Amino acid sequence: LPALREAAPRYVAFVEQPEQVGRAYIIALNRMSREVDEDIYADYLWGVITGYDAEAALRMVRDAREPLVIRSAVSTLREVGSGKWFDSFAYVDDRNAGICGEKKPGADSVSHYRTERLLEDGRPDLLRSFCDFYAAYDPDLITTAKGMGNLRARDGALYADFPEGPEALKESGKRRVFLPIGNCLIGNVNNTRESMAIAWMNSAHASAMAGYVVPTWYGRNGWGGLKYWLTTPGRYSLAEAFYLNQQDMLHQIDTWDPELCRKPFPYGPDGFAEEDLEKASEVAGRELTIDELGFFFDRDVLAFYGDPAWNVRLKELPEENDFTVTASTEGGQYVLTVTTSENFSAER
Repeated sequence: LPALREAAPRYVAFVEQPEQVGRAYIIALNRMSREVDEDIYADYLWGVITGYDAEAALRMVRDAREPLVIRSAVSTLREVGSGKWFDSFAYVDDRNAGICGEKKPGADSVSHYRTERLLEDGRPDLLRSFCDFYAAYDPDLITTAKGMGNLRARDGALYADFPEGPEALKESGKRRVFLPIGNCLIGNVNNTRESMAIAWMNSAHASAMAGYVVPTWYGRNGWGGLKYWLTTPGRYSLAEAFYLNQQDMLHQIDTWDPELCRKPFPYGPDGFAEEDLEKASEVAGRELTIDELGFFFDRDVLAFYGDPAWNVRLKELPEENDFTVTASTEGGQYVLTVTTSENFSAER
């Protein structure tokens, strides 16, 4: 922290072996990011550079040297089911089992259908559908929530644990972004190179990844960051979107209770339990609302892996780029001017 205060950086990358990266480490980095100066906000954009071995960590750095515009995606999120951000896209709906969709290269929209791939008990084979999409679309972006079946990690590599036997995910070696923002604990390296997080960074070449180090229930830090990225496509890099969402959260917490911004949430050994919420109200000194509890709980438990200065963005959608922001200095004051276009949507 003293070195950070002296350098006053805009971006900070923490390079660390996976055995040193766990829940406590990520919580500490989140809290330290707000301690360079006296205000409540984070003072720099940060990410963790790590990997199964030194070469994997170095590849993460090299992958971030050149910009990337996301053109293809595979997802389990209904929220991106329109596929409008991508040239090619496929999804498995993990809320409505069996519903899938594809937007093949050159198509204008997603074709939705019910998969005919079934397990022996008649349930949709979500894992097989996901793996087939992954191989066929070779996506720049993967977004997930809940589960799509038995996807596991072994020796730094991902594999699908099918009933008929394990199969490795088909990899091309391209750099990707992985956003498992609805998956509990998946951002927790858990002080081991054998974790799912490390396997995604290693065998799947996830050059940037954001995920929770605890069970997720409220979800504002993860889902909020994703929606900052989606609702103004092309405007923010991935790290910028997650950073801005976190500052938005801090502003909201400060509006509710300025003291709460500086207090630590009392996470229990399991990361989330009803008694933790009761203890949080004790820390606050009053009964917190469900939204206050959710923001307080979420504030410090999202991990960002990768170079925070990597210029990785969604492609711009002109019809949704409906405002501009310019800055100037006038008479010693800093002036921000927001100009909206005719198609501006305050709701979006």
